[in-house]
Amino acid sequence: MKLRKEITEKNASYMQRKIRHIIETFEKRPAGSKGEKDAQEYLADELKKYVDEVKIEDFNVRPDSFTDWRYITIISLLIALPLYFFFPAIALSLAIFAFLPMISQLLLFSKLFDIFFPKKKSCNVYGTKAPTGETKRRIIFAGHTDAAFEWFWHYKFGFKALILISILAIIGGIALIVLSLAAVILGNVLNSVDGILFWFGVGIAPFSIFWFLMIRFYTTMVVDGANDNLSAVLVSMAVAKTMQENGLSLKNTEIGILFTGSEEAGLRGSSKFAIKHEKELKEIPTAIINLETLRDIKHLGILNRDMNMLIKNDKDVARLIQKAGKNLGYEIPLDIVEIGATDASSFTKRGIKANTLAAMSHELESYYHTRHDTFDNIDPEVLKNVLEICIVAANIFDEKGFNF
Repeated sequence: MKLRKEITEKNASYMQRKIRHIIETFEKRPAGSKGEKDAQEYLADELKKYVDEVKIEDFNVRPDSFTDWRYITIISLLIALPLYFFFPAIALSLAIFAFLPMISQLLLFSKLFDIFFPKKKSCNVYGTKAPTGETKRRIIFAGHTDAAFEWFWHYKFGFKALILISILAIIGGIALIVLSLAAVILGNVLNSVDGILFWFGVGIAPFSIFWFLMIRFYTTMVVDGANDNLSAVLVSMAVAKTMQENGLSLKNTEIGILFTGSEEAGLRGSSKFAIKHEKELKEIPTAIINLETLRDIKHLGILNRDMNMLIKNDKDVARLIQKAGKNLGYEIPLDIVEIGATDASSFTKRGIKANTLAAMSHELESYYHTRHDTFDNIDPEVLKNVLEICIVAANIFDEKGFNF
């Protein structure tokens, strides 16, 4: 199927208006904030116009654990540096410990260090629309409502500078581990090693401090999140709106619309939703199409390798997205998330079929996680195109399930 031009034009205007309204009406939307909650309640009320049932599901979250673990890492390294000269075994222990929060929180998206951070309330919004006949399948379109803290060094100096600062800080920590281990094994600290570490430490410490300040340099600087990820939220909403207003009901497939909270806090909302709804999501064939940062059509891709490339999302959902795209003249390649993760991985980890469709460059643009991610920086054409891909995917899935 192909939607008439006036339908996509009307809904592109609708998506733009709603994105602007959310940004201008509510407070900033970091995970677990009043702004996030108010935006979710507004979206729930809007979604009720287009689906049969909408639920707001609250959950506890410790969002600072995903950004402020750097406090633990950097302070541990800076304390370990002078201790190397007097107590190399203690310095070694501290340097090794410094990497645990990074591995736990940033690489594996776990909750190992969550207990050290304050508890807040977040929520997911989930709406469903029943098919006209027997429910044999389910397709869910998802996006996250919360917005990120600004990556200050990315905003100030660009993505390459951010990567360089991060790499130098990590190299400094690894070097401290190696040199401390050498000192412990040798039983003393050689003068030549002292000199190497001293000058290396003097040179690397500023980068460790910069890394420490990377996100929370201004603790109140939360971006508008127009592209990341209100673009996905409103495309998901527009799927339900377009189908309801144009009589495009599915015969045997339930439509789900999911707005997750606290994605920028380590995928906490999608993780909570996947755990809570795991049984029902496995009772019938379910396809979850997660949408992420819909900004640049030339970078349209399926983020098949997710969570720092450690997880592979579902191949059948990827095929479904590709089939829908091909029907509309798009060749949508499989892509990867080299650093970071998307909500799809929360479902994949629990054996639920999910994948992510994104439209963003790997050479992160100046708007990504910065104050430039504003309403006037969205591309309505991308929103229209992805909306149509989603509706075509829903119809393919209704007709054939995964057998196409």
